[in-house]
Amino acid sequence: MAADRDPRRWFGPADLPAIEQEPTARGPLSSEAAELAQRGAITVEGLIPAARCEAIVEAVRPHFERTGAERLTNAAWALAPVRQLAADPAVLALLGRLYGRRAIPFQTLNFRYGTQQPLHRDTEHFDSLPPRFMCGVWVALEDVREGQGPVSYVPGSHRGGTGDAVAFTARQGDALIWAAALEHGGALVTVPGSTRWSQVTHYFFEDCVYCTPRRSDLAAGRLALRHPLVDLGTGRVVTPRFRGERARFRHGADGRSELLAEPGVALPGRAASAARGLWPQIHGRVRPVVARVLGRPPRR
Repeated sequence: MAADRDPRRWFGPADLPAIEQEPTARGPLSSEAAELAQRGAITVEGLIPAARCEAIVEAVRPHFERTGAERLTNAAWALAPVRQLAADPAVLALLGRLYGRRAIPFQTLNFRYGTQQPLHRDTEHFDSLPPRFMCGVWVALEDVREGQGPVSYVPGSHRGGTGDAVAFTARQGDALIWAAALEHGGALVTVPGSTRWSQVTHYFFEDCVYCTPRRSDLAAGRLALRHPLVDLGTGRVVTPRFRGERARFRHGADGRSELLAEPGVALPGRAASAARGLWPQIHGRVRPVVARVLGRPPRR
């Protein structure tokens, strides 16, 4: 039966993120972890100093003005201030405490204006095995008030709860951290021409397999792997792992892969090649593409 091949069934309570485990498993949750577990989001005031926020805005502003783009995706590949925020030690340490594993920044999004994006869950695009080892961190690079299209979210929706969305109005440097399955989006912009300079970084966590759910058939065990996956903080390819050991896959002609349950054997085929180190090839391919989008020659 297809359900028997669903790899999500292989994981139990001990495999869950720290915020989802019973308090007795790891000791009592901190107040911030308990809030993230209950509401699906926490706010952190003054996480990033004003000078660093302004440096990021000045780094990305010319690219918005030149292209008219609504967002810059993965500007961290080319712009050091963006990359440094994604891999900020304080952010990584906080996420490590919340999830019980080392955080891996893998995607950045930079915005000039409010997105007015409908409510959605990141698990449509990113997820992991074990599930839900993924989160987002939004940082206000300027003060954001009602009317500028602040980030909105539905508290408790990551646990199946329903209700009205609440807006996160923020001071420069404040951050919102949300769990993977939380419904979130962008509130309406009611002040024409107002900016909402901000950066989102998406994070996975170590010792997982990473996939794109909407391109996968999880019930049948067919995964659209996000591999090679590069840690923006280290520039290294992240090896997919299954319960502490290198994961093994059987690859299909449709581009999807089956995770093999038995750990301890070297990765076959193309996954092995990636795990041994595709960073030079990735670096060489991706940086020129990003550089063209940003309108600057690639650095060598």
